[in-house]
Amino acid sequence: MTQDDSKSFKLARTLALEKRAIYSIDGRLLNLTKIQQIYKQEGINLCYQTGLKNLKALYMADNGRSR
Repeated sequence: MTQDDSKSFKLARTLALEKRAIYSIDGRLLNLTKIQQIYKQEGINLCYQTGLKNLKALYMADNGRSR
């Protein structure tokens, strides 16, 4: 893992922990329906593609800002 990868991972982890707190997420109860609700509230559009049916969530950054 490079230093940039490590920074990206830490940023994603920090954001994930913040969102878990905001949405009171318990990993045992997290499912695709809950993720879709959260994404909608966050203004994130889901783009379904062939071959990604097992994907539960994805963190992305745009110009260094988490989305």
